[in-house]
Amino acid sequence: MSSYLRRSVASRALLPYSRFPPLEMPDLSSPLASLGFGSARTFTSSSSSSGEPAPAANTASQATYIPGVPQPSPFTHDQATFASQQELNPLITADEFARRRQALYAIMPPYSVIVTMSANIQYVAGVIPRHWRQSADMRYLTGVDAPGAVAIFEAPSHGHSGRFTLFHPPDDADGFRWNGTALGDRACIEFFGADNAASTGSSGDVHATSITAAAAARGGSIMLCPEARHAMALAANVDAYAPSSSAGATTSHARRLVRAAVAGAGGVARVGGCEQLVHRLRWKKSHAEVELLRRSSAVASRGVAAAAAALATGQPPDERVVASSFEHACKTRGADLLAYPTVCGAGYRAASVHYGRNDARILPHEATLIDAGCEYHGYVSDITRTLPPPRMDAGSRLTFTRAQRRVYDAVRRVHKTCLSMLGPGALLRDVHQHSVAALAAELDALGLPFATSGRAPSAQAPLRRSAYPHSIGHWIGLDTHDSASMPHSEPLVPGVCLTIEPGLYLDDVSVPGGVFADDECFFGDAATAQAAHAAGWPAARGGPRGVGVRLEDVIVITEDGYDVLTRSLPIDADEVEEWMLGLWRGGGAEEAYFPKDGPPAHLPASLS
Repeated sequence: MSSYLRRSVASRALLPYSRFPPLEMPDLSSPLASLGFGSARTFTSSSSSSGEPAPAANTASQATYIPGVPQPSPFTHDQATFASQQELNPLITADEFARRRQALYAIMPPYSVIVTMSANIQYVAGVIPRHWRQSADMRYLTGVDAPGAVAIFEAPSHGHSGRFTLFHPPDDADGFRWNGTALGDRACIEFFGADNAASTGSSGDVHATSITAAAAARGGSIMLCPEARHAMALAANVDAYAPSSSAGATTSHARRLVRAAVAGAGGVARVGGCEQLVHRLRWKKSHAEVELLRRSSAVASRGVAAAAAALATGQPPDERVVASSFEHACKTRGADLLAYPTVCGAGYRAASVHYGRNDARILPHEATLIDAGCEYHGYVSDITRTLPPPRMDAGSRLTFTRAQRRVYDAVRRVHKTCLSMLGPGALLRDVHQHSVAALAAELDALGLPFATSGRAPSAQAPLRRSAYPHSIGHWIGLDTHDSASMPHSEPLVPGVCLTIEPGLYLDDVSVPGGVFADDECFFGDAATAQAAHAAGWPAARGGPRGVGVRLEDVIVITEDGYDVLTRSLPIDADEVEEWMLGLWRGGGAEEAYFPKDGPPAHLPASLS
């Protein structure tokens, strides 16, 4: 373990997961019994209203079957997925979802209403649904992980302390045959804990309209999640062209209900967004959320190690092979899907921050940048490493060229100093401003033409536009760029999760001459430069030359500092070179994936 990882802001000791404080929310009285998990609730139905058969009893969890639950649950999956029958999503209990809603009610303006909805279904060739992913706000507040649902939350008022109404798709006899179990009335109340449930059909439209009309009559505001605002932006006749399948109808019904709810409030003039409220709750993670982020980071670390092994042993290596090795390793170890399209760029292609073609051969002088993450039960990871070229030097080492090493070490020094600034009370804005000045100073030391960029904010513009065009990091959680409305000027608190990712992107257009003009420096040595010219590599015959280096880790703020959730992957240049050599010698065997500390501790045992 690198020395900087052994430190935190005060004692510089890594803190265990148990030290993270839970999300501070009001306690609820007997929350589990009220949500249908008490002994008084028993269901023995052999089928549900949506037509799906009841599963066989799950003796591992001993959960009581509730029909109409459209997603993995304690009565459909074993203990490898759900640790207890109180969990609605893996590791997230019904109690925690209820506390999240109570915390939302506590900060909602009087008489206000918040409307959230499931993500829309998108299609290939008109009728084939693409891979679907639930909207983060809907999943966070309800636990529902299925399309076609709408949730309305009412601020506390006379007669109730906050009310949650969950709308589900209309009953469809053919829906189960095509799309599986659909959300039903009983599941809305008895599994997801809604106070009221209704269909998104015409009767649901009336119900939703009555809720928003009553709120508007009292002067309350109507706040929509981004997906609901998107539904409003679509003309009503768009739904006439929706696919005729049951899945298409599911999405259309939900959109129509949202439009009816807004109309009941008096139209779009009275509508705003709910992000500033919901994102503030999502920003600080609970115990369970931090554990899910640890597991997601552990699985993604496995994926990056597999990608590095493919690069070290590939003959010849190829960007698409390296990228697909990451995806395969993640999917076979429990990831639901990729967090975002993998970036795997070698050589000058790594100087494009969001390069995504991943379709080129990796030449012996090209360093490879891989930026990749996965989603594990809704929570995402985001890791970037820059790996040396697949070339052996005279000492039989897989090494960076001199030009690459100089840029890599510069980024790594800034990465260390940025981490040292983290802890409760720190501002991500200050960390970013430090990274801009520090990278500018590193470029000065490299003799590159950004020599004045570190001297004054106005002179940093060329650096920001070209060599370092992004922020030092972002919040992370249910989304890769999580809680986007939370400003970087907000003081960090324990439980906040974020990334730190300094980078430099240099090419022979923005940085003419210097490290790119000297063949021996650029290609690594005289022999490789000769081979490049003899073989006609693009960079040897007037093609673009460049290097991109980014180093990114997932961080959680602790009471005394920070913890690096992706620390199992080597990051210092010497360690990375030794790691790649070990992968090459081992033929890419998994035993060489984590040479220092072994597999990440929070990788589930069944997936390690």
